[in-house]
Amino acid sequence: MLLMIDPGVGIEQEFAGFLGKLGLASDQAIVIDPLNHYGTDEDKVAVPYYPPHPITSRVALTIFPDARPIRVTPPPTGITARVLASSSDDSYLRPLRQAPEGEASGTSVSDTKPPSRGPAILAVALEGAWPEPAAGERKPFRLVLVGNSSFATNAYFPYVSNGDLVVGNGLVETAVTATHCRYAILTVAAAVFALIAALALTGKPPGSHDLRHFEANGIIAAQTLHISWVEIRMGNDRIEFRRKEMGSWARDASADELPGELASHLDAALRFMHVSTPARTLDPSDYQGASFADFGLDPPAYLVSLGINDGSRLIADFGTLNPAGTSQYVRLVGQSTLYLIPRHVGAEWQLTADMAKRILPREPGEGHDATARGTGLLLPTSIDQLGAVEFVTGGKLHRFERDGLGNWFLHLGQHVHSGNTSAHVADPAQARIIATALAAFDRTQIEGVVARHPSDSELDQYGLSRPMALRTKAI
Repeated sequence: MLLMIDPGVGIEQEFAGFLGKLGLASDQAIVIDPLNHYGTDEDKVAVPYYPPHPITSRVALTIFPDARPIRVTPPPTGITARVLASSSDDSYLRPLRQAPEGEASGTSVSDTKPPSRGPAILAVALEGAWPEPAAGERKPFRLVLVGNSSFATNAYFPYVSNGDLVVGNGLVETAVTATHCRYAILTVAAAVFALIAALALTGKPPGSHDLRHFEANGIIAAQTLHISWVEIRMGNDRIEFRRKEMGSWARDASADELPGELASHLDAALRFMHVSTPARTLDPSDYQGASFADFGLDPPAYLVSLGINDGSRLIADFGTLNPAGTSQYVRLVGQSTLYLIPRHVGAEWQLTADMAKRILPREPGEGHDATARGTGLLLPTSIDQLGAVEFVTGGKLHRFERDGLGNWFLHLGQHVHSGNTSAHVADPAQARIIATALAAFDRTQIEGVVARHPSDSELDQYGLSRPMALRTKAI
């Protein structure tokens, strides 16, 4: 069973009794961590290290926003309780207003007394035999209690290792594991009943749009599977991909398949071209008096050629961004219409090309300059493609970001805010130091492969079971 309790929700007496049987309780408060937190928000607790447990064995840094503390007392005989995540020693609790039973609350309570500091438990796992079983019957169970649900929502799922903690390492598995606890059975039965009722009444999942009426409104009509050849040209670089008979991608039909990560970005770029609706469509009358050069299309910044299964070909020229930096000008060669498409479409093509140049072997005839493509480079993408870098050392999270001009700064310090806005402006001197360090990391070569799928013992052997965690984020 997986239980997630948000701080703004009051715990009813019956539920509190249920937790008490297991030696658990939770105060209605928010954990504040001045040491380990995400960005500048001290209520978004960052957990850089985890104690050994199957659920957290491969988890790095995770974020728990607005988490409530969990109190753990000695559990009944036959039950083992193990803490999964906790805040730093510098953390403290910010109490919330107590609401009437069953009602939501979320108002902070002011307190002039200095807060008591110390680690707060954010998640705990229990396993054993359910207390108070029927006569002669033993009921095994597993339960995970987390003082927050936002860490598993869409808003935080892709952050750092939140997705790995939820899906990849056991929280969901724990939630769906068969258990004989009557509370779990009732909870699942109620959820299934509610889902069936919603489907019967509306014909669609609760809270969703009618997916049957989704229409792809991208600038190309061909679906991803109907495209068999792709060529990206950026400056002097020409990168070609061909689809193999079984549907996978390769440099050419006889070559090995592309690495999975590169292939997924290539598919994403094609899918974006098919489904992303243009922010604006410009007919010739809309740009009368202007030239293609005014939109960065003569010459284009880069172009993408697509071969369709029916033998036709499309060429898309990508130009400059709009003044707001949210969309990019694109035209299909041979057509007079210009499109202003979401920025992420072109960014995905740039990322795909960058990864291909760094991780694919050089082709014959590419010459000496191709060594810059970095066969054996540690990072699959270049630093130029990154908008943020995070790492943890000594149990403390450090986050580097770029300002509007692309200069690096440490998010806590080493920058100022422009006027009264929230825009960041990096310190030029510190930006050069950070850029130099990251440039060296960008050129780091792999000297040898020790293990492609290391076991836990191999990670321990090389000091990587609890490493200094590094996380990069693409622009």
